[in-house]
Amino acid sequence: MGGHFGFDEWLHTLLRLLVAFGLGLPAGWARERSRRAFGLRTYPLVALGACGFLITGRAAFAADLGTESNVIAALLTGIGFLGAGAILRERGELHGVADAAGLWAATGLGAAAAYDLFGLGLVLSLFLFLALGPRRDTEREARR
Repeated sequence: MGGHFGFDEWLHTLLRLLVAFGLGLPAGWARERSRRAFGLRTYPLVALGACGFLITGRAAFAADLGTESNVIAALLTGIGFLGAGAILRERGELHGVADAAGLWAATGLGAAAAYDLFGLGLVLSLFLFLALGPRRDTEREARR
């Protein structure tokens, strides 16, 4: 990749960023529908950010796979802090654990797009949507 971006490389980068954003939309929509704090904006932005950081790391450290893997580790650590902020304890119950795990998984969507693993990203997006979407409604109905 290197430091110089030609037109083809720019288009390829734009495609990966658009795919990352798009892969985050279904999970974000599911959470938005359930009226969760993290929703339609958050999940695509996490995927987009992960993709952008990994593309940048790959370009900046292409000759050093050890440093590139450190970028991945740092990204996951940062997302861990974001996820930890999503978890609240209220009246002895934990809330936000699914969102924390979902944000962590959305990082995987961005990573898949950054490394051109679009099929993997699509499968992850589907699983994330299924895990975050329908169950929330059944939990709410059970409490009524």
